[in-house]
Amino acid sequence: MRERLLEALDRDFPEWTHSLASAMERFDAWLRGALTREMAELSAQHRNEFLEPAGRACQRLSQSLQDFRNRLAEQTLATLGVALRTTQVDLPRQDPQPPDIHSGHIFDRNWELLSPVLPMSVFKGVVKRHFQRRLADEVTTNLSRLAAQWEEITSATLRRLETDSIQRLDTFLATVEQLLAASGGGAAGIRADLDRLDALTIKI
Repeated sequence: MRERLLEALDRDFPEWTHSLASAMERFDAWLRGALTREMAELSAQHRNEFLEPAGRACQRLSQSLQDFRNRLAEQTLATLGVALRTTQVDLPRQDPQPPDIHSGHIFDRNWELLSPVLPMSVFKGVVKRHFQRRLADEVTTNLSRLAAQWEEITSATLRRLETDSIQRLDTFLATVEQLLAASGGGAAGIRADLDRLDALTIKI
């Protein structure tokens, strides 16, 4: 990405050399636009890779919940003579929104005030090297920002999956508790199992 933008800078920079103020303004707008496009393309291209941990966790949690429900159904049928429905347990997959790709102003100071005392005919090479360094810094900064945004999105997705799986587990347990309450005292084995399952944690 850095090399692509440096090559583009080499092509476009000669058009910005009327004055330092013009060069700064043109470079700022050019780099913000270029970084936004590059980061958006990178984000879209690798979206599935960024979300792969959440997809893997969703599959594992769904399978763990299904296995747990199947074991409960077997024990409930053996002890109470009541069959629990064992439909496939699938946690909902909700694709999160992509990051908000944007890049702020490149220059925080009013550099154009130096324009009258820094003629571009003399300082063109210095200005271009400064732009090249700034470009490299901004690429690194925006890549780090994009990675942090995807990390936050993935973490939020994992937290939602954890919450959904716990709610489903609680629903399973509540169903069996109702069956136990209705069956009287003839289900000590299942009740003991449920006591042990109170501390159950599904590990991703």
